[in-house]
Amino acid sequence: RSAKDTQTAVRKSLSRTQLDVVADVLGKAGVFYVTVTGGEPFLRTDELFSFLDALRKQNIRLMINSNATRIGGQEAERLSAYPIEMFLASLISWDPAQHDRIALAPTSHQRAVSGIRNLQKVGIPVAINMVATKLNYREVYRTGLWVSEDLGVQNFSATPICPFLPEHRELELDKKESSETIAQL
Repeated sequence: RSAKDTQTAVRKSLSRTQLDVVADVLGKAGVFYVTVTGGEPFLRTDELFSFLDALRKQNIRLMINSNATRIGGQEAERLSAYPIEMFLASLISWDPAQHDRIALAPTSHQRAVSGIRNLQKVGIPVAINMVATKLNYREVYRTGLWVSEDLGVQNFSATPICPFLPEHRELELDKKESSETIAQL
């Protein structure tokens, strides 16, 4: 990511004050459940926890959607204080090499699994979602099995990639591949 891309992303991010206003508006509107997602919400940990505090003050229950790669023991412990009904962690493949290759991030599989285990240790319910692409859709069944047997996570889903960049269109599943994915699920 270039410095310009980072600056653009920061400009598009809400400040703590803006996040507090959002939480207040949601509470006053009677919203009782919020899913916090991104991008990756744990890239801005201080703002995230500030927002979670504001949501908790409004008695709003939570689901968090993240790749879990930034969930160390301390983050998991902090998260355990919030009314999190589900933490939806992304996992691209059961196979570490395949996961890291598709994520373009060495050790991302190891860090995701570590984060998931940290969440489990503090009692936060975890579900796993696998984004299915042309590169990994044949692994849906094997990944779901691995998630159940090795991680002890019983809630597993797979969703097809929805490309927002033109260069990701080539990863989109065709009808046959989508049918095979559904059959594996």
